[in-house]
This record gives sequence, structure tokens and C-alpha cells, in this order.
Amino acid sequence: MGPRAYKIPSDEEVVSAITQVMGKRGIVRSQKLLKRLVDEVLRKIDPGYGVSLPRVRKLAIASGFAQLEMKTRRTDGRRKGLKECPVCGARLARIKNKTIEDKTTSFELKCLTCGYFTGAVLRVPTRYVFVKRV
Repeated sequence: MGPRAYKIPSDEEVVSAITQVMGKRGIVRSQKLLKRLVDEVLRKIDPGYGVSLPRVRKLAIASGFAQLEMKTRRTDGRRKGLKECPVCGARLARIKNKTIEDKTTSFELKCLTCGYFTGAVLRVPTRYVFVKRV
């Protein structure tokens, strides 16, 4: 017997699996655990189903069924050229402030979809916690 065929489930199937997992657990304390639990539900539908970590995270956020709490850390890198949220892929909004010379400056980028933010120094997500929305 050869390797097991990998099949890609539809977004609806993945969201349904996320809904089932979140309905049972309420809180899932890591992205890896959420993916593993979603995979278990999907493999009951079709043993060949599998889904990636980023896809589970993005669909959990987009579905509105799970609220995302994230831990981040500062890096040595700069945020230059960052236009898309590294967490959910949405466009980042520039948060502006006035200087004492009455000029406008952008000092922070924030995602209005998932809540990710970064300042002049790039912040990278280190842990995701998914909480069932009530």
C-alpha cells in the first residue's frame, strides 16, 4: 500500500469542524492543538482530509465563532513594507498621531479584524489562544 492520499476539505467543512471543537472545549490554548482537534473531526468525514495551521487560524477568525487572543514578542527587525496582517491576512490600518509641530505621523499598525498590532519595531505572534464567542 502506498502513502495515504491527502485531500483538501472545503472551507465550510473546516468551519464546521472548528465550530464543533470550540463548542465542546470553549478554549483552545494553542494553534497546534486547534489544528489537531480539527483534523480529528475532519478525518471522521474523510480519512484523507488534512488542513494547515494558517488555514485553521484564518478560518477560525473569519468564521467569527472563535475570538483570538495572541501573545507577541518584539524582534530586532523593522516593520518596513508590512501591509498585510501576518495573523489573518487582512489589510493593516495605520494608527496616526499628531506631533507637537502639528504634523501627522504613523506610529502603529493595527489589524481591525484580529487585533494584531505592531509599532516601529516589528512584533511577531508567539502563541494563539482561541476562545469561543458567546
